[in-house]
Amino acid sequence: MLKIFRTVTSDSADGRPWPPTERNVLWAMVRRGESCTLWRAIEFAESDPPATDFAILQWAAKLKG
Repeated sequence: MLKIFRTVTSDSADGRPWPPTERNVLWAMVRRGESCTLWRAIEFAESDPPATDFAILQWAAKLKG
C-alpha cells in the first residue's frame, strides 16, 4: 500500500524552504510561493493480511461438496 502525504511549511527567515519534520520520510518540494512551500512524500506501508476465519473455510468446504 502507498501513503501519500502533503503539507505546507513557511520558509525560513532568509527565504529558504524549510522541509517538514513530521514522519520519517523523504519530502519532495512541489511548489513555492509567497513565503511558503508545498511538500509531498510517498511512503510504502504494509497492508493488513487478509482475514482467514473459520466461517470462510466452512463456506469453501460446502462448495466442494
